[in-house]
Amino acid sequence: MNRNAVLEYSVTGTTGTEPVLLADVKQALNMVFDTAGSYEFTDDDTYITSLISAARTIIENYIGQSIVEKTIVAAVQNDLGGVRLPMHPVKSITAIVDENDTAVSYTTKGVGQKTIESPLLSYLKCTYVAGMTEIPSDLKQAIICQAVYLYQNRGESNLSADAKKYAAPYYNKLWLQ
Repeated sequence: MNRNAVLEYSVTGTTGTEPVLLADVKQALNMVFDTAGSYEFTDDDTYITSLISAARTIIENYIGQSIVEKTIVAAVQNDLGGVRLPMHPVKSITAIVDENDTAVSYTTKGVGQKTIESPLLSYLKCTYVAGMTEIPSDLKQAIICQAVYLYQNRGESNLSADAKKYAAPYYNKLWLQ
């Protein structure tokens, strides 16, 4: 059956830095107790830092976009032409190969939300770099809200209502991705 689809994708490497600082989350958690910063709780710093990365990943998965720069490998079916690569904005395409791992000539369309126009093949493996150049302040706030939620609700991995409110304008997932 001829169709376009994202068969699967994975992140093979993250090169970007987290857009939210430990201090931002600690301030939201009220862990800095005076304006001079003379008393600071540091016992959970490592844990909170890991929550920042987890929170960003949850937000990225919700909005269908890559906030920090990373390398992605996506297997797509492009029988009809115009299959959209997941996790945009796409900064550059490193390689596109067919099912035999043979490099193919390709054409794309779009700036950040790239589509593969050709070749028309049932299997392509695309390696590319995606990530935002500038991260909007409301996405940073979504990450902070999510990190706070994860800290206060240990073991939880759902998207918090507050984070969703800030991230919703950026929601742009592929249908049934």
